[in-house]
Amino acid sequence: MKFSRLPLEQVSSSLNLSKDLPTTVSLNGVDIQPRLLPVHHPPNVSFLSHSVTDLPKSWNNKFKLIINDYYPLHLQLSSRNRLYRNSIESLSREGGYWRLVQR
Repeated sequence: MKFSRLPLEQVSSSLNLSKDLPTTVSLNGVDIQPRLLPVHHPPNVSFLSHSVTDLPKSWNNKFKLIINDYYPLHLQLSSRNRLYRNSIESLSREGGYWRLVQR
């Protein structure tokens, strides 16, 4: 199972989650700030320093569950709506889920 958290405002939550899941579940996190990403992490966890507005094409149709921990308030509403619509359509597999967690 592929699982993604984007972007990773709270990296520790992904690291803690990895302890409760089987190693067959992979967790992927992304944040534009590389300093927020840990160097040491379990083998089923990976982090990418990247912008959520331009995610890797290799992530298309990859995830069954996407949890967004951060709502980019710096973007205009039309840009935010387009970002989420495009992300949902491109990142999640058919029948996948998207969860927005506003903090």
